[in-house]
Amino acid sequence: MKNKLKLAFAICLGILLLGCTTPPTPYKPASFTGGYLDRHINWDTFRVSFQGNKNTPRETVATSLLYRCAELTAHLGYDYFIMLDTSPEQEQTAPTAEGTMSAQGTPMRDDTDTYTRTAIIRVFNGRKPADDPNAYNALEEMQKLEPQIKR
Repeated sequence: MKNKLKLAFAICLGILLLGCTTPPTPYKPASFTGGYLDRHINWDTFRVSFQGNKNTPRETVATSLLYRCAELTAHLGYDYFIMLDTSPEQEQTAPTAEGTMSAQGTPMRDDTDTYTRTAIIRVFNGRKPADDPNAYNALEEMQKLEPQIKR
């Protein structure tokens, strides 16, 4: 009987621990678990960002950001966008527990809680300039990236 109780307890504990695993951030509007966020800077310029949690691959964050730029452009009725600026990836970690400081007084933490990528884009109508590597056709990008977007 004792062994059966121990086994049942171990199974329940395992199920609980599996339920605590954070899945990668899906493509969705921003919430406390991450996602995309747009800010209107002026009539044709936007700041777009995507934040993924620690289980979201960096490539997924970059792909989701590019997809959101294309989706926003198309949703607003424009044909293409130009990336004016992209920020380097930003990493954020949760506060470190006491006693986990190095001898130099810096936090000893090797896991990152979130990855955020941000871009400033300007939207346009007409044909995408062929000679600008920062110009993207919104519908073409959405079509190309759609299979990689996890909702």
